[in-house]
Amino acid sequence: MIKLIYGQDTYRSKKKLSEILAEFLVSDPNKMNLEQIDGAEMAYGDFDRAISTMPFLAEKRLVIITNFLTKNKDSDLKSKIADRIGKISDQVDIIFFESGDPDKRVSLFKKLSADAENFAPLVGSDIDKFILENIKKSGMEIDFQAVRLLSSGLSADLNRLENELQKLILYAKSQGRKKIIEADVLELVEMDNNANVFHFVEALSGKNQKMAPQHLYNLIKIGEPEIKILSMIVYQYRNMIILKDFIESGEAVAGLASKAKMHPFVVQKTLPILKKYSLAQLIGVYSYLQKIDSEIKTGEIEPRIAIDMIVAKLAM
Repeated sequence: MIKLIYGQDTYRSKKKLSEILAEFLVSDPNKMNLEQIDGAEMAYGDFDRAISTMPFLAEKRLVIITNFLTKNKDSDLKSKIADRIGKISDQVDIIFFESGDPDKRVSLFKKLSADAENFAPLVGSDIDKFILENIKKSGMEIDFQAVRLLSSGLSADLNRLENELQKLILYAKSQGRKKIIEADVLELVEMDNNANVFHFVEALSGKNQKMAPQHLYNLIKIGEPEIKILSMIVYQYRNMIILKDFIESGEAVAGLASKAKMHPFVVQKTLPILKKYSLAQLIGVYSYLQKIDSEIKTGEIEPRIAIDMIVAKLAM
């Protein structure tokens, strides 16, 4: 076996390499027939010795060469190894592992491409699937809105995403819950460009006719997903309803954060905005947002058009 594993998604490519290694070590637990080489510093002599050594008291020997195509600058060496690839004993398995995308024009890549796996970054529904699979393994559940917010609010860095999921799982368990909700994500996860989204939502709920459209324009310009923006808007108005209801019920401002189970900073930033709304108005806005969200899910309206409509209606 001569195999190439490469791609920008090092979370999945390393997992694949670990699976192959684990399977090999079943028959060679002492690693007597395993050799790992730093391809960035590898010379031809290192390669020749590694592939010429026969397995000791075993059927196979495994050689793992890391980042040779992407980090070794010796083009002549790559050509020599390309010429040698077809002359290696069947008793020696070789894995070329690359943390990134190698130059596909190189002759060695072309020869290795016959048995190659490219781990490109996950996008769209594949990220949703990754989230759901990880949550299911933990025995927990997660709201669809929380999944959407995570997949749209974080870059496709699965290592970071896995860490954030573990944090969310532990937090939900500490609250006595088996389900992760959207509020958990907004509370605990520092999402990409999160501060910019917060300023927009603050301007929108504060009915700032000048700044709300400007903040929205800036968010769209930098590629902020509309679904994430909508999630933040819904979250803000939900918080406003909860706080307004407590206040109208005579609850003291000093204890609002504890009663509403919100971060004190969220309560502090939201209270001044509440003066612009009655409870009935907030409930009306929330119902309107739910209707828009439903129309997006069913494909009745494009997300970008929906956000423009929300700004036009709420910032007035």
